[in-house]
Amino acid sequence: MSRFQKFLIGLAIVVLVGYAFIKLTYPTCTFRYKLTAEVMTPDGPKTGSGVIEVSYTHFFSLSGVPNLIHSVTGEAIFVDLGNNKNFFVTLTSWESGRNTNLEPSTPSFSGALGPLNLPIKVFKLTWPSGRGGEESTMAKQVEALEGSGPVVVPPVFLPTLVTFRNVNDPDSVEVVRPDNFAKTFGPGFELVKATLQLTDEPPTETIEGTLPWLKAKKIEWEKIRSRGKGDALIILLNYDAFKEPGIWEGTL
Repeated sequence: MSRFQKFLIGLAIVVLVGYAFIKLTYPTCTFRYKLTAEVMTPDGPKTGSGVIEVSYTHFFSLSGVPNLIHSVTGEAIFVDLGNNKNFFVTLTSWESGRNTNLEPSTPSFSGALGPLNLPIKVFKLTWPSGRGGEESTMAKQVEALEGSGPVVVPPVFLPTLVTFRNVNDPDSVEVVRPDNFAKTFGPGFELVKATLQLTDEPPTETIEGTLPWLKAKKIEWEKIRSRGKGDALIILLNYDAFKEPGIWEGTL
């Protein structure tokens, strides 16, 4: 065996050991859940659902402070209410009209929740704060839940709910309160329930067929946000409220 071959073998061992050390020291918990919403209408119940994938991990920065790296892959949940009426459960808690903890780096969740902290609250999982071991604990909790049935989501915890008076006009969006569907849609409309359930199904990818302007609007949103302008509701919600993958990073 040549010296170069020995070098390559040694290098491979170092890489494998380093990889194993990182995986053991900084584990990742990734799972998928299906969010389903059921609405009663004058024509009977209407349902819609979608699958969202979430991932939680952390690394330590040079300062020694945990750096949380959490990601979401999925999109807003769409429910066709019939008669040109629609309802979306977005991927944000912004502008929900309900008290909310907008900072996802704390377990003190309240009010409307985003796609990262919603399953933790509903499934009663350990929040991965980056202080060590939480992701492994969380993964075991998720494993114990596999095969279990859907869990009802208290309406107050649902992310921001919206409707479009015209799905082809993004500026026609308005927020819907989960406890007052009749005010937005009229008599006979009511949010019956929403549920979460673990699943192996792939993340949903249909929203751009429902909101055909979404991809083009993303460019406009990015330009407006970079200039610090824009206060219309659709600007405040932005592209990530309807479709991600997105990554959240932050330090404690």
